[in-house]
Amino acid sequence: MTITLDTTVNKLLRKVRITENSAIVFKDTVACDGHDDEAILRIVTHAHQDHLCGLKESIRKTPLIGMTEATYDILKALDYDIPENKTLILDYGKEVKIKD
Repeated sequence: MTITLDTTVNKLLRKVRITENSAIVFKDTVACDGHDDEAILRIVTHAHQDHLCGLKESIRKTPLIGMTEATYDILKALDYDIPENKTLILDYGKEVKIKD
């Protein structure tokens, strides 16, 4: 079976990398489910242990930590202390634009 990706998908994939810290990093600014020193936004997709890699470091170093309200509640119950000024609660189905 051969899978052909269109030009748009190929361009996007060139802007994505996976680090040795398990972060999926988009355009060197958004890290998902792992820490990256260059990221300005860390996304926690859900609270399984393998998606929390480096979260304490991200809380210290990354300007914003984004997650759903449910994930935030679980992280609080797990004693992750995310400062309010770094917390970005994301709603399902809503787009968030972050400006400089």
